[in-house]
Amino acid sequence: MNVATGVDPGARRATITTRVGLVAVAGVAWWATIHDARTMSSMVQGIATLDAPMRFDLAPLTFMRMWVTMMTAMMLPTIAPEVLRPAVLCQPGRSGVAVVGFSAGYLAVWASTGLAAFVALTGLGHFAPATRWTNRAGGVVLILAGAHQFTLWKATWLRADATTGAATSVTAGLWRGLRCLGRGWVLMAVLVVVGVMNLAWMATLTVVHATETHRPHRASLTVMVGVTLAGLGVAVLLAPDLLASIALAHRTTGIPA
Repeated sequence: MNVATGVDPGARRATITTRVGLVAVAGVAWWATIHDARTMSSMVQGIATLDAPMRFDLAPLTFMRMWVTMMTAMMLPTIAPEVLRPAVLCQPGRSGVAVVGFSAGYLAVWASTGLAAFVALTGLGHFAPATRWTNRAGGVVLILAGAHQFTLWKATWLRADATTGAATSVTAGLWRGLRCLGRGWVLMAVLVVVGVMNLAWMATLTVVHATETHRPHRASLTVMVGVTLAGLGVAVLLAPDLLASIALAHRTTGIPA
């Protein structure tokens, strides 16, 4: 330890290395996700893009690879500050292993949601092309996502302790992942409406998740997100054609009744 500054040089190097590693992994994941969004935009769609030239026809393994990459891009920044805390690095002298274990446990929870997303997107293919009724169904999802922000379920998971009872870093990561999934799965369902590879909405949801994770008692964010999503949903119910604009999607055809 540096007596003058009271800082352990080894701990400082480990912290810097961990931060650089997390940023690098997240950066690569975002780069790969952006590439996927450009090459698979017509296949990885949502309710707002059901009239795209190509239907969703990705093989399960290809989709899961894409989904895990996307979850890494979106969720790794959410836990970056947490994995640097001493309480999470619960294996003395093995901080690198603990960080990897925590991150793997957390991302495993979110990766598992790809199964539900795959089923949902496969089912949507049977409703192509889009109609005003499929768009209204998207509006209902937006309303439900907004209403979820005000539920007791959401409040309970926001207050949940992420590391209580965790014996290992992997267990702590799994519990953190379950906590985030419990409060955020409805928000992630919004991607099925606006498009799974919708980069603008992905970035927005990443910011929301990160802010809720590190400022769980900031009620103003919960209210703002809830009111915004519910308002957009109501607007789509009244004017179904608005869904494409909300999703920032380009339609090449009209939407039948």
